[in-house]
Order: sequence, then structure tokens, then C-alpha cells
Amino acid sequence: MAPGVGERRDTGSGVEGPASRPKLSEALFAVLEQELAKGPVAYGRPDQAWTLVRIKTLVGHRFRKSLTL
Repeated sequence: MAPGVGERRDTGSGVEGPASRPKLSEALFAVLEQELAKGPVAYGRPDQAWTLVRIKTLVGHRFRKSLTL
């Protein structure tokens, strides 16, 4: 099972450490889920496929946050 926000995780390298801090608060993450539920077409995309690049762009425009892929 994947770790939750702020939980420790096993990196597989024998070294455990805290998961990286989330870029969005729980409230903003809920807003992101609502935005994603609208689908890519609502944002001018030609199809219904969410890609990592499209999600990164949405987060950047909507929340002014930069993500690393």
C-alpha cells in the first residue's frame, strides 16, 4: 500500500525517510480532483486523456505550483 501524506516510506535502498512534503494542501488537492473530474476537453484538449504533462500544466496554471515529473 502507498504511504499517505507525510508518512515514512521504504525507498527500497535500505534507507527510510519521510516522504516529500506535499505541494498542495488537502483542501487544494480536493480542488484539483474537481478540476480533473471536468476532463481535459474542458481545458481545450482534443481528447479525454490526462497525461502527466497535462496535469503538471493544470497545477501550474491553477495553483501557481511547479511540479517535477
